[in-house]
Amino acid sequence: MIITNLIGGLGNQLFQFAAGHAAAARCGVDLRVAVDMFDSYRLHQGYELARVFDVSPPEASAAELQHCLGPWRSRFMRRALGRFVPGTLRQGRAVFQPQFTYWPGIRELGAGDTYLHGYWQSERFFDDAAASIRSALVFRSPPAEENACWLDRIESCNSVGVHVRRGDFTSNARNRKLYAVCTPAYYRSALDWMLQHHPDARFFLFSDEPDWARELFKDRLGIIEVIDHNRGAESYNDLRLMSRCKHNILANSTFSWWAAWLRDGPEKLVIAPQRWLIPAGLDADMIPSRWTRI
Repeated sequence: MIITNLIGGLGNQLFQFAAGHAAAARCGVDLRVAVDMFDSYRLHQGYELARVFDVSPPEASAAELQHCLGPWRSRFMRRALGRFVPGTLRQGRAVFQPQFTYWPGIRELGAGDTYLHGYWQSERFFDDAAASIRSALVFRSPPAEENACWLDRIESCNSVGVHVRRGDFTSNARNRKLYAVCTPAYYRSALDWMLQHHPDARFFLFSDEPDWARELFKDRLGIIEVIDHNRGAESYNDLRLMSRCKHNILANSTFSWWAAWLRDGPEKLVIAPQRWLIPAGLDADMIPSRWTRI
């Protein structure tokens, strides 16, 4: 049995699920998800994986967590260990992501019970299970009328999904120390690069600050449309729409990373920011080599 801990926004939950799914497949064991940390989590939309996608991995029981973690089972202890004690604990087996970059030890897990705690933000953690992960991650419900109309427009042209994330990246002091903020120069360069490769491109822009984005692109509104009606519990529909675009321009956000990855292919162009995180080297494994960094 593999238990993968889920926490964070939908993009982080997808990374955690994917890493656990791939590890369980390699080991030939069942997958469980630990979702109890959402009991005290007030950011984003809470636990979304099973609500948004037609995938419902069984939730780990208290007894299963106790088996893998022993005295470290409490949410408080797991948060502390995840932050300060990267590595492996032995009572059952628990792995707290040793570093932010790719850790090859995940491929050496045996068939015993294992608890995975981390963000696992690299395709390298699950590239051997990419096909089955994409097959599993089907949206649970069809798009409602307004999103269905946007979907028709996106699929009828050479569409480029553009994600502009600001929000807590600019307002939260802790996040400002970790996450680089994509600059107007990055987005202008990305649009120009995309137009050089696809002069007929039409851009569909998604942002948590749509008015700021409109001002940024006010000289390009002839080829850019802003989609800003999906909010709160319906925000996941932006991921749905971005994932159906033929190409993508990412923010340094796991949300848009997954929008690009879910429908990847040889003809797809994806642009990602050169700098994702402020500390040097932490994002070395985050962007697949087939994508372009600007």
